Amino acid sequence: MRDIFTLTLVFFLGLHHLVFSQTEITIDNYSVNLYGQVQLSIQGSTDSYYILLAEHGPDFEWPASITMGSDGTMVISAPGAAYPLDQYSIWEYDIADPGDIDGDGIDDVTEYNTMPTDAPLNYAEAVDFYDGATSIPDAETFMALATVNNVGWAPFLDDQLYVKFGILNRDSPNPQVYFINSNTHTVHYGFWSAIDADVTGDDSSGEIVFNPTQINPNGVIGGYSFNFSFGDAYDFEATQRTHQLLMANMPFLQNIMNHFIGENDEDDYLDDYADDYEGSGIEVVLRLRPRQLPSLEFRRGSHCLQRWGLRQ
Repeated sequence: MRDIFTLTLVFFLGLHHLVFSQTEITIDNYSVNLYGQVQLSIQGSTDSYYILLAEHGPDFEWPASITMGSDGTMVISAPGAAYPLDQYSIWEYDIADPGDIDGDGIDDVTEYNTMPTDAPLNYAEAVDFYDGATSIPDAETFMALATVNNVGWAPFLDDQLYVKFGILNRDSPNPQVYFINSNTHTVHYGFWSAIDADVTGDDSSGEIVFNPTQINPNGVIGGYSFNFSFGDAYDFEATQRTHQLLMANMPFLQNIMNHFIGENDEDDYLDDYADDYEGSGIEVVLRLRPRQLPSLEFRRGSHCLQRWGLRQ
């Protein structure tokens, strides 16, 4: 089964010419930290780096993180909520002979060292920071890309600090994730024009909002939420893929990004999609954003639908 799974990954990730000297590593211990993130202990080496592959669903396996090695026992984690152990595998690569997990022609180590211009888990070509980035490695980069800009077509963004994002070819083996410099480009179209992109495969676009007083399920105060343009509700598979592609390229997150759906699409979500989110690790927030009026906010978490202070 592992051989079949590995071959599927190689094909799915477009690595047909990039199977380097990679070795699957034994996971010595599985645990979940206070943030709800997986903690996988392995025996590491400073001569290696490690790719954590996660089986997000039956038809969606994708790299969740990249970690540079250290000698002895080390911990591999990912930015999002933990899955069961059997949904993970860890692969070791030689730093001196690096692979190219995203298949974009630039090796993983080079891209790791040149974030946010490049991104080791993102097929997208580098763009000038004036226009945007292909990864957000830390909160400082997010702040540099973010803006506060009230727009009539999305009142839920009023007075919010946000970064626009766009994903081309989301459902292909080579999705391209862009974080748009929202000080430069107030609309997505301006960014696509600036980088001369073909937007026929623009399967996901929206905003990532920083909520400084958001109370996360893990108890952490302050976090992020992503929404699709106009606050639209997409089906679970599209939302999950978008969520994981964003998270993989925002490695500083500690399971503190939920998904916001606007008021106009709440009924569609509740009637058609809500049940699919049970146990997914993706928290859905409806109505007003957390920092505005949490007492009226409904959350669809991993296990229940709740109103602040009341479990239903």
